[in-house]
Amino acid sequence: MRFTISKKLLIGFGIIILFMSIISLVSYLTLADNKKGAEFTKAESLVFAMYAKEMQLCVVQVQQWLTDISATRGAPGFDDGFAEAENYVILFNDYLAKFKTRYQNANDSERLNKINELEQNFAGYYDMGKKMANVYIQYGPSEGNKMMEEFDPFAEKIQENIHELVSSETTELNLNMERIIKDTSNSIIIILVVFISAVILGVFLALLISGNIKNAIFKITNLFQKLANGDISYNIEEKLKERKDEIGDLGRSLDTVLDSLNQLILEIQSTSGGIYSGANQVSDAAQSLSQGASQLASSVEQMSASIEQMESTIDQNSDNATEGEKIATAAAENAKEGGDAVNATAGSMVKIADTIKIIAEIANNTNMLALNAAIEAARAAEHGEGFAVVATEVRKLAERTLKAADEIKNTSANSVEVADKAGNLISEVVPNIIKTSDMVQEIASASREQKSGMKQLASAASQQEKVTQIVSANSEELASTAEEMASQSEKLLNLVNNFRIRENENIIGQPQLPENSLQDNSASSE
Repeated sequence: MRFTISKKLLIGFGIIILFMSIISLVSYLTLADNKKGAEFTKAESLVFAMYAKEMQLCVVQVQQWLTDISATRGAPGFDDGFAEAENYVILFNDYLAKFKTRYQNANDSERLNKINELEQNFAGYYDMGKKMANVYIQYGPSEGNKMMEEFDPFAEKIQENIHELVSSETTELNLNMERIIKDTSNSIIIILVVFISAVILGVFLALLISGNIKNAIFKITNLFQKLANGDISYNIEEKLKERKDEIGDLGRSLDTVLDSLNQLILEIQSTSGGIYSGANQVSDAAQSLSQGASQLASSVEQMSASIEQMESTIDQNSDNATEGEKIATAAAENAKEGGDAVNATAGSMVKIADTIKIIAEIANNTNMLALNAAIEAARAAEHGEGFAVVATEVRKLAERTLKAADEIKNTSANSVEVADKAGNLISEVVPNIIKTSDMVQEIASASREQKSGMKQLASAASQQEKVTQIVSANSEELASTAEEMASQSEKLLNLVNNFRIRENENIIGQPQLPENSLQDNSASSE
């Protein structure tokens, strides 16, 4: 079974927690029991012990008041003894009823019988006391003293009963308190024993686990110190690798790391010479790249000049196309507005013709009215001569109005026909003008796109020129970096040769540097 450090710690702390849980459980059960006992003592034993004391006091008060009224023989001002005694009797019976209820609920027949006996004795005691007081009042001390001799045994008996009740309740109260104290003492002892056991066990487990972990960590720390000093030739102890916890995992992981480091050092030794040779080749290639970049930069400058000339020509064409677009757009809008105006004029002519028809109808009606008026004037003879003259003038005016309306009607009809022809002609011309405007807009848009494209081309040429310059500069820097890389690879080879690796590995010696060094390449390039 794999016992990890976490499991060991969990087991150790689990045992401690178990002991603490036992302590807590015992404490809880004990305190709960003590609490229950205390509550019972408070609610039952203590309360009923006080009730018993109160009942004892009530008996004394009843006897006192009956004795006082007997001694004073009920004289004015001293005749309230019976009422006061009755109050204490009622209080006594109330306490007595509570005792009876308690013993009935507890099925305590023995105590219930004693309470019933007390109730009977108290009733006889009270009746005898009242008789004695009345005898004192009616017959004086001579007869009253005789009754006193009979009353005293009742008083002694009731006092014994009350004393027995008080003693019983007090004894029960003391027993309950002693039991609570004893249980509390036992709980304290149990808690202390369990707590001390938990502390001892916790210290033992802590020392055991910490010692086991401490020794293993000390060994691992020594191994890491050797690794920091460049010694990777050692092997991990089998005992450490066989552990079934995180320390064992760490030992096995460290052994794997050492294997990987040994292999890595061998590979670095093997490849350092290759890096040195490759740096020389990179330097040669960087020199060639620098020369090609310079030639490319010259060609790009010539191309940029040609593109600038083309851009100037395209700018002029684009400006002309934009101006033509504005003129064509304005013409199309004017033609459209003229067509709308002609159509509106034709509509107005139609409305005028309709109005003339109405005027002609009015003239006809006026002419008919004038004829009717003339007929009526003729009937009126000389009385209607003036009216006949007016009717004649009105008829003439109606005829002239009708004639003028016909002329206007003919003229408006000809105007409507001419306006319709003009509207049709303009309607045919406007689409052609709009189409021409759209074509001009397309030409202008194409010119703008061509202009934008030439700008992008010019920008690309400029950017290419910058890139070629950067490439040329970077190629020179690359040659310098390659030289530095060869120097660093030589240092790296010297460093890895300082590591001590395992004896069972095949150590490859430091490779020989190539005959052509970076210094020779730098001199030839210069």
